[in-house]
Amino acid sequence: MACQGHAQKNLAGNGVATNVMSDPDQFNPEGRSSRVKHRAHSASCAQALTGQAAYTWDIESDALAWDEGARDVFGVSAEKLPRSIRQLNRLIVDAHIKRRSDAVFDADARDPNFGVPYQVYYRIIPGGYRSSDEVWVEETGRWWTGLDGNPTRARGSVRIG
Repeated sequence: MACQGHAQKNLAGNGVATNVMSDPDQFNPEGRSSRVKHRAHSASCAQALTGQAAYTWDIESDALAWDEGARDVFGVSAEKLPRSIRQLNRLIVDAHIKRRSDAVFDADARDPNFGVPYQVYYRIIPGGYRSSDEVWVEETGRWWTGLDGNPTRARGSVRIG
């Protein structure tokens, strides 16, 4: 379900917009589980509509998973979304790669079982280095450590500024 489909509107002859899908279970007999999925989808779409996208990052494997609104935020197809921090770094302006890394992995920070918060601003070039379009990004999140005390996973969001 894409975000555009979630907020599907029907313009009546009088120009009044009416919501086509008022009940999330209207076409799905699964009941409660579909409402939970619908709420999660609604949150994801709300983030995308406000220029935000959430991610989960498995730091050990460098796997990066985005919510479905990320392609709208970055303005790229699903195939072109970065699937690792290494790929994300290819979009970040060279001078800001270290800034992001330093902010996320603050050497003095410790995980008190609630994760270590971080926030950083950096510029990206969504079209790659051949493009002249640069966009500011605000990234906010938390990372958690494994048993060895090293960061193992992070959850956060990016917002286009």
